[in-house]
Amino acid sequence: MHTQRHRALSSLALTLVLAMSACTFGADAGEPSISPSPTAGANAGPSASPLATLDPASIPEEFRKRDPEMTDAQALARLDNPGTREFWLTTPREIPVPLWAEKDPLWDNDLSTWWELGRRGTSTIVGVGYPGLEEFFEIDADGNWTWVLFPSPREAALVTQSVGEGAVGVTPNSFIYYDTLSLPLTITLVSGEPLLTPFTGWGFPTLPEDATRATATPVRSVGDYQLARYQRPVAWVWSQVYDVASPTAVNFRDVFYVLETPYGMIIPLTYSPFGILEDVDWTVTTDFGRDAYLVDLNDIACGIWDTDHNTVVDGLVNSDWKAAGVNPRGDTVYVPSSTNPLIAPMHEVYRQANPRSKVSLDAFAAAPALVGYYSRDIGAWVVYLNGTYSGRAWC
Repeated sequence: MHTQRHRALSSLALTLVLAMSACTFGADAGEPSISPSPTAGANAGPSASPLATLDPASIPEEFRKRDPEMTDAQALARLDNPGTREFWLTTPREIPVPLWAEKDPLWDNDLSTWWELGRRGTSTIVGVGYPGLEEFFEIDADGNWTWVLFPSPREAALVTQSVGEGAVGVTPNSFIYYDTLSLPLTITLVSGEPLLTPFTGWGFPTLPEDATRATATPVRSVGDYQLARYQRPVAWVWSQVYDVASPTAVNFRDVFYVLETPYGMIIPLTYSPFGILEDVDWTVTTDFGRDAYLVDLNDIACGIWDTDHNTVVDGLVNSDWKAAGVNPRGDTVYVPSSTNPLIAPMHEVYRQANPRSKVSLDAFAAAPALVGYYSRDIGAWVVYLNGTYSGRAWC
């Protein structure tokens, strides 16, 4: 469960922008071919000039509709009717590191991958990043490279176009954008439940290894994107670390949502049915503290590239829960009743992880340490753990 923020430049991109404003570099000749893309030829030219103010009149007509304040409805309209003429390959094609990038550790770091992604007019669109897609470039018909600084029309063009060569012989451009990247901040399921888009990055070429065993269910299309719900069975992880057996008569599923992009990447979304604990209008006494946060019941998120995690618990019945508040949309949020089979083993996990704790079972339940929500989209109980009471001891 994450707080939505706007996309920012990656640290790699920001570092290079700052370098361009302070340094002078020569350009490399003889860029390699990206067949069947244009061959990047000799780009020797003037050294980097200070970043200059861009004359709005010089911006091509198709790029004069950048709007950082656009609503989600306006963003969806752009996805349905893009006006910037980009064409994406359905499967990105991995390409060699460009020669100019090989000479700069910011771009060639033995981790980043380069992909050919599509076309815009006569230019080839190229991307780079690790572990997913972070930055866009274009190569024109003469082989000249352009770094697309702000590829979404929702981004403010914070840096103006350079009048000379870039730090590595590549010209930065702040006005080019792609309408098909105007993702809304929130995508609403048919059930009315929200999915949050990420604030940085443009997707990953594959799912994380542990998620590849998940089965996908198409939900709906969003422009040329496909929204899908994935699920996979998961075990009760706590018995692997603590002497606490899994509750009986219940089974667990890990559920997450992704956008399958028109350019062949996968964007993980955050299922956020009621935001954070502070967003709930509680009708019971709570004591979760200001720093409380929600995680999946198994608290299994780990690593630089991971999906959202939401634990569905099959086998629970309505009497295992009692209404405790409403979210901003008016949906009921629940805490465990005395018959809930999860509360006692989860309290024992916490007790073993914190042997000096004096938190009683009743106080643990009332905090609340567990929060339940009946998902209309999934059609089952989704259970979240208050991270303050997690016994996590890994990663």
